[in-house]
Amino acid sequence: MKRSVGRVCPSEAVVMLNDRQNKAMADQLTTVSKQRLINRAGELTNADMPKVEHAVKVQLGLLDPALQTQFYQPEE
Repeated sequence: MKRSVGRVCPSEAVVMLNDRQNKAMADQLTTVSKQRLINRAGELTNADMPKVEHAVKVQLGLLDPALQTQFYQPEE
């Protein structure tokens, strides 16, 4: 089942989580203690991890956002 995630910025990645399309938003990065991680929302696939890594690098200024087409291909 797919749903529209709306506009995707360079610091975001479209990922599948629990069979639903979602956005991983690198502009909302935060750190938390492992003890606070109680309920797991799901697990990203190996195919989604490079897209998330790319979004994080863009957000941290480690990569030019113009290179985003390397991992992100908009769906029609």
